[in-house]
Amino acid sequence: MTKLNFEKLKEQIELSGDTNACSVIATSVAMEEDIKMIQAMYSKRGRKKGRGVSEHLITKIVELLAKDSGWKVKKYVDHTKLMNRGESLRELTDGKTLTPTNCHQYLDENKNYLMMTSSHAIGVTKNKVIDWTQGRKHRVEILLEIDKGITTGLQNWIASL
Repeated sequence: MTKLNFEKLKEQIELSGDTNACSVIATSVAMEEDIKMIQAMYSKRGRKKGRGVSEHLITKIVELLAKDSGWKVKKYVDHTKLMNRGESLRELTDGKTLTPTNCHQYLDENKNYLMMTSSHAIGVTKNKVIDWTQGRKHRVEILLEIDKGITTGLQNWIASL
């Protein structure tokens, strides 16, 4: 994916007649995939243009893409959510609230992330928030950590030795 720019991603979505597509944009950023391909995946799984989707569907799509890429996904949830749904987000942030403004203090720049607030999804790559919420204090309730680790091609090459 070329240099990420939120306005260009949003424009691509709007040109296709779509709005309210933060989940599509965030997934495209976090998974480093073409936005049109991500949009098609969401559509195939029931997302209608102009409509948001559930945290469950976002997580499912990220996990499917990660599995295909050989990447690992780790889910963190805020203490107000059911703890059996992921690791503690507050432990990751030393008890602080994670926001698009302070996330660079807690997140590994070598990993990508998809952050979810109560009604918004935000993509993060190389510790850069690619979203209109950059610099704002929206409380993150769910965080998906995408660890690319060793790429699949390199894993296959190592296995062949």
